Amino acid sequence: RKLWDEARAVGEAAVYVDVTGGAAHMGYARALSALGAHDKAAFEAETAALCKMEKKDVAAAHVLAASSLLALKKNKEAAAHRDEALRLAPDDAAAKALKIP
Repeated sequence: RKLWDEARAVGEAAVYVDVTGGAAHMGYARALSALGAHDKAAFEAETAALCKMEKKDVAAAHVLAASSLLALKKNKEAAAHRDEALRLAPDDAAAKALKIP
């Protein structure tokens, strides 16, 4: 837990330094998700998906957004992110593994 708290603090600072950096938003989103702050994690993952990154990284951002939205029981939004991840990276194992009720 302590490491995730530290990662959250570093991530929060990183997104201010590199506002358009997808990697910074993804790192912050992962930490937030691990700490159970799924609403904020979804926002950061969605922001990362808008940044200029390789397709596989954008797909990973959509998967993280979908996972966070699932935790919030926002299944329709989660499905849209999962579907976009699969469109970008059809073989993405994490996207394929997402089960949305």
